Amino acid sequence: MQSLIKRGVLHLMGGASQSSKRGANKRTSKRDFAAARVNRLTASWFTRVMSANEEIKFHLPALRARSRDLANNNEYAKNFFTKCKTNVVGPDGFILQNRSKTPEGKPAKTYNRLVEDAWRRWGKRGQCDASGRYTFHELETMYLEAVARDGGILVRKLPGFDNSFRFAIEMIDIDRLDHDLCFQIDDKNYVSMGVEFGEWDRVAAFWIGCSKNTPGARFQGGKAYQRIPGSEIIHGFMPWRTGAATGVPWLHASMVGLNHLGGYVEAAIVAARVGAAKMGFFSGPGDDYEADENEDPEDSEAPQIMEATPGEFDNLPNGYKLETWDPKYPHEQFNDFTRAALRGIAAGAGMAYSNLANDLDGLSYAGGRLGVMEERENWKMLQTWMASSFHDQIFSAWLEMALLSGQLEINFSQFNKLNAATWQPRRWKWFDPVKDIKAEIAAIESGIKTRSQVIRELGFDPYDVWEEMAEEQELIKSKGITLGSAEDLGAIMSESTKEATNDEK
Repeated sequence: MQSLIKRGVLHLMGGASQSSKRGANKRTSKRDFAAARVNRLTASWFTRVMSANEEIKFHLPALRARSRDLANNNEYAKNFFTKCKTNVVGPDGFILQNRSKTPEGKPAKTYNRLVEDAWRRWGKRGQCDASGRYTFHELETMYLEAVARDGGILVRKLPGFDNSFRFAIEMIDIDRLDHDLCFQIDDKNYVSMGVEFGEWDRVAAFWIGCSKNTPGARFQGGKAYQRIPGSEIIHGFMPWRTGAATGVPWLHASMVGLNHLGGYVEAAIVAARVGAAKMGFFSGPGDDYEADENEDPEDSEAPQIMEATPGEFDNLPNGYKLETWDPKYPHEQFNDFTRAALRGIAAGAGMAYSNLANDLDGLSYAGGRLGVMEERENWKMLQTWMASSFHDQIFSAWLEMALLSGQLEINFSQFNKLNAATWQPRRWKWFDPVKDIKAEIAAIESGIKTRSQVIRELGFDPYDVWEEMAEEQELIKSKGITLGSAEDLGAIMSESTKEATNDEK
């Protein structure tokens, strides 16, 4: 009996028949992930799991070089980077709105105004930039484009700099951060792709390439580096994976498509140009051709050339005939094909197709509005990232030196209270001002929104708006001017709404 039980146990544990194994494998394959299977259709699909830095270490130079090439030579890539600067930074940049408060919890208007005015003075050309060549708005634009195009940029904070505020920043090209530099320093610190990490993987320093004659240069692998503490450097890049030492170009998912599409369009244009220039080819005489007794044998073998002049007819050489050639290119599917390709490229770039391609043909008002509204949420996300990764870090260091240098005539003990910056990035106009304004008014009256919130969404500082309104009302009153009432304005808006509705019908 025991032997039978043992044989049964053995059978259950490992003695199953081949048919039962095959059945179990079939059942298992139905329950697993189809995307994880390796078969004849997925054999070339990547399956190796790597860390973030392993993933980009060997590919980053090629990604960066190709991204720069596209930015220089591809129309759609150029448009993408331009749209990034236009929509994230905008024409006025990020406007400082300091929000320090009095001990009673009310806005410290006087202090806030002093800080904001000093920040604007520092942002002028010759002050904020160590080279003295750029305004702060230009530095904002350079920062964003470098991160989008190259995957990252370095910004060095320079307290004690020789200017009136005793503070400036230096923009450092990301190429000076050697992505091949990787070594272990001690039990805690190690360098990965030029960035030194310490305990808890906190950034301890940056190893930036320099001349061998640079004071304090350190040598590693025959190359000279400046070891700059992490507290002095802003490493701007969009985090894409935990543990990544640096970033990647934002168009990485669309670069292959952009390159192929660019080559396709170039070939189509060249084919059309050649087709428009060439009318045909000469077909030479065959072997049975008998040359005229007065004809030079060398002339019959020389290539024939015809010069085309409008309205002119010419005689063909003896023994030759004209073979017409019509490439019929670009063909009727050219537009449909390029649009289909650009839709995928736009999806990888996080943009609406109509904006990336500058193509409004056949786009309805509702469809265009939906696409732009969704795209603007992406721009807002990038604005939030830029404010925290760039502006906040610079402002704290600047405020400290502005107080110490005397440019802000406020006691340094107020530093923590004054360090209350908020940033107002650019916003966009309403799609349908009449309808959108009425919707905002309804939101205010119902308590869903405040007037200040609506003003901020338009890209303005509520305090500036209130002060300007007060000054305007005082000036109007002093001049004895009578303006239309709010009811009159409402009637005008109502009439405009009716007209717009009739036009749509």
